[in-house]
Amino acid sequence: MKKILKEILITAIVLLIAIGIIYAIDLNRMKHNKKVLFSTWGRDYAPAEVIVQENPHYYSENYNNDSKTKIEDLPQDYSYIQAIQDKCIISMQGIKLFNKSELDKFLDKVNKNEPYSIRCISYTVEGDMIITDVDYKGNNEFSVCHDNTRDRFSSKEDRTYKYCKFSKIVIEEEKDGWNRYFLTEKIDGDLDECLITYFKDDANVINNYD
Repeated sequence: MKKILKEILITAIVLLIAIGIIYAIDLNRMKHNKKVLFSTWGRDYAPAEVIVQENPHYYSENYNNDSKTKIEDLPQDYSYIQAIQDKCIISMQGIKLFNKSELDKFLDKVNKNEPYSIRCISYTVEGDMIITDVDYKGNNEFSVCHDNTRDRFSSKEDRTYKYCKFSKIVIEEEKDGWNRYFLTEKIDGDLDECLITYFKDDANVINNYD
């Protein structure tokens, strides 16, 4: 009897380990926006179908910073480590901010009316990457491409690139200690306004990440 119980226990443990491995595989695939192999495990998840819109208002091939890949050519599993190394301005829920020096340089260029481009990244509550390219042309003209293709929990029609132009940048320094950088006064395009980045006054700022 004890031998049978022991065999049942061993079998149960093996099954639990196998289920755990299968769950980890599917969880990792969902995290990287890939089709699951076994099950979604009750999660509201479907691989993002990217909808690419042709739009004459923004041309990312004119992105001024030649060191950065065209936003539509970035891989869906583009990592935050690679983004840091690419000098993207990254807000980790506003608590940690990478490459703020790029943001400061951009604002300085705008004040001098000199063309310059930045790539900003923020994250959804679920940890999905949202990318925004801002290309300052000069003479109060900001071209934007907002990449929402990695947000697994948004609706299918929202998993796309949105293109627009604005004529004004606004910096909100609120009493709650948050700083928000917006583009407003839409010239044309898909968005009425665009949040570039945000962070707290006491955010951990990291430049020249190694």
